[in-house]
Amino acid sequence: MKSRFSVTLSPEIQQQLDALVDNVHIRSRSEAIEKIVRKYLEQNSSNSVWRKS
Repeated sequence: MKSRFSVTLSPEIQQQLDALVDNVHIRSRSEAIEKIVRKYLEQNSSNSVWRKS
């Protein structure tokens, strides 16, 4: 199950995010943010900063 929360972004970041939404591969801002966060976490999962003590 997914949870909902709000994010405040600068206009420049919002424009970049909106440019990713093509209604084919990425259908919404939420989907774009989820994919970006997932990829970031996958790439940085071995970083000790993200591990719980």
